[in-house]
Amino acid sequence: RAQTCAEWEWLLVVDDGDADAYRALPGLDDPRLRWFATHTPASGPSAARNVGLPHARGTFITHLDADDLMKPERLGTLLPLAQQHGVAADLQEAFLDATGEVTGSCLPATTPQRVTLEDALDFDLPFFPLYRRSLDLRWHEEVRFSEDVLFNLELLARNGGMAVCPARLLRYRVRGTSV
Repeated sequence: RAQTCAEWEWLLVVDDGDADAYRALPGLDDPRLRWFATHTPASGPSAARNVGLPHARGTFITHLDADDLMKPERLGTLLPLAQQHGVAADLQEAFLDATGEVTGSCLPATTPQRVTLEDALDFDLPFFPLYRRSLDLRWHEEVRFSEDVLFNLELLARNGGMAVCPARLLRYRVRGTSV
């Protein structure tokens, strides 16, 4: 909610089939927020993202899992890069859930400012790009593990790569059960 980018919308998609159960949570009364739910309980992140995609009104889209955090300047920083290149991401810090200790970056510190599909094959963690909606990709709901990696590779293949901002503007939570 604290994004410094002036215009953005927030689609919150609940993957247990019941968005109403979450509407009373504190801090979720922002007028930019619209609620949706999957039709099947425990349908997973791909199904939730696919529910949200047709409702998005913006030219650019990004995703954020419920346990990750965007820094306030993230959208405003990535938007000019995405406008120019179609897809943009930042280095994104990875941190341990229990300690909050930063364990590294989702993209290597040596990542070039322009990344190709071949470069992305060497990344250890997923990245959360801001991408042009007209690239028209959907998530593979049948893939229940590393679905974001598959989506990102398809996105880079379709776009011919992406721009990378050398800042860490997103915090990706690594849990004990994470790969």
